[in-house]
Amino acid sequence: GENPTILFGYGGFDISILPYYSASRLVWLDNFNGILAVANIRGGGEYGSTWHEQGMRGSKQNVFDDFIAAGEYLVNEKYTKSEKLIIQGGSNGGLLVAACANQRPDLFGAILCQVGVLDMLRFHKSTIGHAWISDYGDPDQEESFKYLVAYSPLQNIPADLDKEYPAT
Repeated sequence: GENPTILFGYGGFDISILPYYSASRLVWLDNFNGILAVANIRGGGEYGSTWHEQGMRGSKQNVFDDFIAAGEYLVNEKYTKSEKLIIQGGSNGGLLVAACANQRPDLFGAILCQVGVLDMLRFHKSTIGHAWISDYGDPDQEESFKYLVAYSPLQNIPADLDKEYPAT
């Protein structure tokens, strides 16, 4: 596929991403022959409480796996190619796209990370971050620390500089 594609996701806090009108998305579709894909991934509220719980705390990796699978689908089904696949998310969605970019830099051409939660070991110490412990876990607790450090974007920037990292 030759179409530039935006893959949007959130995957957290029991929030459902439902269809909505967006003039800026219309410009993308109309003027750039773009594709917009919205991934309803675990952690969100689209399919009930179990769906949400499968993307919380120690199961947060499911959220990233789901989003990566959505990206792979778009490439494998020839809607686009990796070089033209843009991932976008804000806040918890910013965490999503940053973690996915670290885990699969080869899959994405660019990342639009908007106000992302990028330091999972210190998020709870700033502004309203303490309220997010319900979904992420408490990094001051050993059990939570172990899974948070495993995916925290700041602590997992790829060390292999020979790999090409997507544009941000």
